[in-house]
Amino acid sequence: MTVSLTVSNTLDGATVSDALAGGGTGVDLGSVTNGSYSDVGIGTNVGQRDLYVYHDAVADPITDTKTFIQQYLTDLIAPHTYGGPGTSSPTLDFGRIRTMGDDSLNSKDNADGASEGLWIDMDSDVAEVNQFDYATNGFDGNAEALGNLSVAKYGDDGEVHGIGLANAIVIKAAAMVYDSGGETQPSAPADGVIGLVAGGDVGETAAEAGDNAHIKLRMYLKTSFATGGIHQFEYVLAYSFTA
Repeated sequence: MTVSLTVSNTLDGATVSDALAGGGTGVDLGSVTNGSYSDVGIGTNVGQRDLYVYHDAVADPITDTKTFIQQYLTDLIAPHTYGGPGTSSPTLDFGRIRTMGDDSLNSKDNADGASEGLWIDMDSDVAEVNQFDYATNGFDGNAEALGNLSVAKYGDDGEVHGIGLANAIVIKAAAMVYDSGGETQPSAPADGVIGLVAGGDVGETAAEAGDNAHIKLRMYLKTSFATGGIHQFEYVLAYSFTA
């Protein structure tokens, strides 16, 4: 049988369906101010776009769950046309996002005004003051490995990390959660493994492996960023399944 993913704003929630410029639905990361990031909350280092990923398998967990970005595709869901300005294109947007991730510095709250690009934090219960702390917990897919490896920038390490399936970012064990009267960390999570709501072998149930991956995204802009307007790209989740 086919195993399908759901990407939601909430634990075990409905499919995310933000209206996109150009038509169709997806994830809208919101407006970003130069020298800051989105989504911005009130307080120090507060705010992020929370996404929960779960699946409908009934016999086995999914494994090797990973994320990457690619150029915005306009023929997947109709109507689904490019919504950026006429002076730009999906190709130009994707190039900018990759370059931003590669050029970015490491300030979690953009205090340096030189952090940019799309970042992910895969530590589901990290304290707000410590989230997106690349300097402590970052990984660029190659030489740089810090802390629990839960934070990454798409396009890091020469515009490679998190770009395309071959360089996808495996979702860390720290992202895995399940609902036990609220978001709860499982007892034996593993990198890339999202477990079952019930049943399965040892290490596969929600309480053991978690049945949602809770990931957090931010879009950063450096102070000197000069290309305004809407930017669009595809955010892709890949995984392996048995049944």
